[in-house]
Amino acid sequence: MVIEESGAFAEAVAHLEQYSDQIYDKLTLLETKGKLYLQLKQFDKAEKVYHELLKRNQENTLYYFKLLEAKQLTDVDQILELFKKFQEEFPRALAPQRLPLNYATGTYG
Repeated sequence: MVIEESGAFAEAVAHLEQYSDQIYDKLTLLETKGKLYLQLKQFDKAEKVYHELLKRNQENTLYYFKLLEAKQLTDVDQILELFKKFQEEFPRALAPQRLPLNYATGTYG
């Protein structure tokens, strides 16, 4: 965290990767790596991390938003399509069913 706070994001990632086997809080390790990858604009790596985090917790809405950021999606149709895939991948989760309502427009029925 000290390395990250100094603004040396690449060094912070290298440090996490070097000592990842000694870090017991794997959830925080993944969350920190995902955040650092986004700050370094390594979007493909961030995307993999946030998808892995979603497999662990499908109800964490922040992971979906960070994954959208990693995928650099701005088109509403692409975002809705991604949520449709999440609905299929995580059929019991409520978050991927609810979050598309933040982006959808139009009338229903």
